[in-house]
Amino acid sequence: MGVALHASTNAADQALWTDWYAWTVEIAVKSCFVTDNDTQQEMAREFVTETLVGEVRKRSVLAA
Repeated sequence: MGVALHASTNAADQALWTDWYAWTVEIAVKSCFVTDNDTQQEMAREFVTETLVGEVRKRSVLAA
């Protein structure tokens, strides 16, 4: 869903994308740092790490 919304030129889709992205960042930060649930924290940190690694790979490929 995120990929489709991000790629859309429709203003309503872009507004939804902006809201959805902000929500996912908020949830990731809370889950990484503000939780007493060890499993939730571990999974959130893994998600953030994998996302950042993927971005580095994309940027490396695009820069080549």
